[in-house]
Amino acid sequence: MAGSGKQRFLCKRTANAQRIRLLNRMFPEAMFLHLIRDGRAVAHSLTRVPWWDDVDVWWLGQRPPQWRAAGRSDLELTALHWRRDTQEALDAAGVLGSRYHEIRYEDLTRDTHAVLRTICEFAGFSFPSDYSALVPSTLPDMNHKWRQTLSHAELDIIFEAAGELLEALGYSRE
Repeated sequence: MAGSGKQRFLCKRTANAQRIRLLNRMFPEAMFLHLIRDGRAVAHSLTRVPWWDDVDVWWLGQRPPQWRAAGRSDLELTALHWRRDTQEALDAAGVLGSRYHEIRYEDLTRDTHAVLRTICEFAGFSFPSDYSALVPSTLPDMNHKWRQTLSHAELDIIFEAAGELLEALGYSRE
């Protein structure tokens, strides 16, 4: 990209998973990086962040407090949300072709520099030599916090909502 006059804009918004096809029409040269994370960890995390209650759940047409008021489980909603967003991005991959690149959260945390190199290559950037000094070679892996707090019954709720996709992506019931 150096010297080409082209620029890249990076937007890290998980909500854009639901807008990939629209963004693709608006920006036909756009590139899409899909970071896949264990849905159990995502569901667990979303139930604990303070902003979750303010999220407009696009496919549901309501917010989490309305879901709970109907007697439904937060874990079920967060697992369904992960499943829908993840599936939307996976489905769009076929349309995007070489403008779609997929990485796994586990790989990013385990071998950060290698994954950053593949991202730079995908985006058409050279891997800056100072990245190695600025960015740790590994990052904390938050994918396993759910193991310490979720009960078997709660895992059942997650797998009822998203088990098929979890297993297709290699995340077993464990």
